[in-house]
Amino acid sequence: MSFIATRKNLILVFLFILISFGESPGTPNNTNMSLIQINAAKASLLENMDALSEAELKTLFDSDNAEACRKIIIDGNYRGQSKVDFLQDFIYKCPVTYSIRKNMQQLLQAHLDAFGKDQDHDLMIFHASDSIFNPFGGYISYDEALAQIKIGDEVQAFHTIFETGSNKNTFVHKMEAHANEIEYVLALTDIIYGLCLVSDFEYSDRGVKVDPKKIKLFYVEKNHVIALHPLVVHSGSLSTNPNNHFSIMVYKKATDDTYVYPFAIPEEWEQHKDLIKLKDRNKYFLTLEDGPGDITEKRLRIP
Repeated sequence: MSFIATRKNLILVFLFILISFGESPGTPNNTNMSLIQINAAKASLLENMDALSEAELKTLFDSDNAEACRKIIIDGNYRGQSKVDFLQDFIYKCPVTYSIRKNMQQLLQAHLDAFGKDQDHDLMIFHASDSIFNPFGGYISYDEALAQIKIGDEVQAFHTIFETGSNKNTFVHKMEAHANEIEYVLALTDIIYGLCLVSDFEYSDRGVKVDPKKIKLFYVEKNHVIALHPLVVHSGSLSTNPNNHFSIMVYKKATDDTYVYPFAIPEEWEQHKDLIKLKDRNKYFLTLEDGPGDITEKRLRIP
């Protein structure tokens, strides 16, 4: 997959992030304005990179197309380097004749406005290898996933145990497997995944809801797998290639009653879980709107 050919679609991903984490579009607060600026800066950068040749990208970013895009999209530490250090190094080394140098300066300022002084770090996009991902599960290779989903001494054929996830154009961007109480999500293209825990929910007599700002976003590289614990709430993935993704939150509990969860389960969960349970299935769903919602009508779509 060429990231150069798909950069414009990334603007839709940033639009989703703005919709999910924003409040009232008519009255943006400082956090919303910072997210608007940082996502606009990323979108401009990715679009202007279309004018660069492969050789120029290699010289400027010391990496290929995909890696260059990851360095721009991910807000947290990546490959042992902070985002601020990456941006400052790039600006220092980039010749002033390149227009993307100004884009990088805009992104640096937007990043500092959004996340400087240790503020709003929960709203960053992290790489799934970051330790912040640990409460949700593990970030593993394809081979490691196959080793974990063995049945006896045999590894099942990959396509027979994985479910596909696709967009309206039937582009498959992820596959899933459920084994040993764990949900395995294989990225067939780079994807962004939204996650939170049931302890992040707000419980009341009216139902269950989740503040979108509690949802953490993780970048999963192509051909890698995230292995999620039961009751980890996960969104539809946001591929950097397809469009029209949705932000419905779906999760399952362990089928083995003796399963020991690696995180605390609040008492309110047991009292309210039936309000959002799917009929005749060991799964639950929750939209980003108040109440249980409707699984087909109330999911947020990217325009």
